[in-house]
Amino acid sequence: MPTPKLASAPDEPENDFWPRVQAALRAELGDYRFGMWIAQIAVKSADDERVVLTCPTAFRSLNVQEKFGERISALIAHFSGKRRGVEFEPLVKLDGPRDPQALFATVIESPAPMAERRVTVDHVKRRATEWYNLQPGDLESRSRKREIVRPRQIATYVARQLTGQSFPQIARRFGPRDHTTILHGCQLVAQKMASDPDFAAQVEAFIDAVRESNPS
Repeated sequence: MPTPKLASAPDEPENDFWPRVQAALRAELGDYRFGMWIAQIAVKSADDERVVLTCPTAFRSLNVQEKFGERISALIAHFSGKRRGVEFEPLVKLDGPRDPQALFATVIESPAPMAERRVTVDHVKRRATEWYNLQPGDLESRSRKREIVRPRQIATYVARQLTGQSFPQIARRFGPRDHTTILHGCQLVAQKMASDPDFAAQVEAFIDAVRESNPS
């Protein structure tokens, strides 16, 4: 049986895809990357050919804007079934040099998301072990049992959101594992949060628990 094509329902709002796109983008990049707060990017308008996004700050260089547009366009196609161009508004003329760093291929360090106290990966792991009634070492194990895999994915997602650590850095604390495995797991969590409010509430409750139990 052929795989069904991803597509919006006929009466679905044109920008209904955006929460899922934004969740996937935040899972990949965190809340802050390349001088841009991901959560504050919003849809201004959308049709069958293009999506116009508003950003709180200007992109720091032309190729950062280009790469953001390419990545967001690909995510929109995945979640809505429509390949559309992406434009940013207000359009900012960028005359400076192109940023030499490769984007979306390697991880670039960025400031940690705004928080009163710094959260560590080890603290997230300890809290996840308690929260999900796991045994010490389960999160680092190679077990593929669902009762371990899902908490592991959530823990890596939360570590990515709260610690400011890169995917390779987090991967070393969970195994070690390949960083692409961590990236994939974070994307799965973000996508499920975007489509399942109950699951999203559970993850947010765990995030609150991690923050509240974080030592000064």
